[in-house]
Amino acid sequence: MSDHTQGSQGRGHGPVAVLNIFTLKPGALDAFVEVQRAALPGLGRQIPGFRGSRLYRAVEGSTAAMVSVFDTLEHFKRWTASEPFVAHRDRIAPMFERTAPGIYEVVYESGSVELPVVE
Repeated sequence: MSDHTQGSQGRGHGPVAVLNIFTLKPGALDAFVEVQRAALPGLGRQIPGFRGSRLYRAVEGSTAAMVSVFDTLEHFKRWTASEPFVAHRDRIAPMFERTAPGIYEVVYESGSVELPVVE
């Protein structure tokens, strides 16, 4: 394993990761996870510039985190303006109290974060 540091290629011009923390309403975490697991594979096939995503459930049980990677910031922006995204967001919105999204670019990586894929 080797460490890798990436210089700035211009903000948002390379791959971006979108990290979103969902704070779910009491008792809604399991339903949220099931809706996401059922919908995301089909949605992913509709997204130009989409590289993949991971959905995590907090061990303590009240939040979930999703990390999605896009080729560019522009790909992400187009996706969030699309009809399939808006429809999906409207479906899951009643399940959470708030979200905390952020858009990030890689500036350092070390090793591998590969985990088994759960479908």
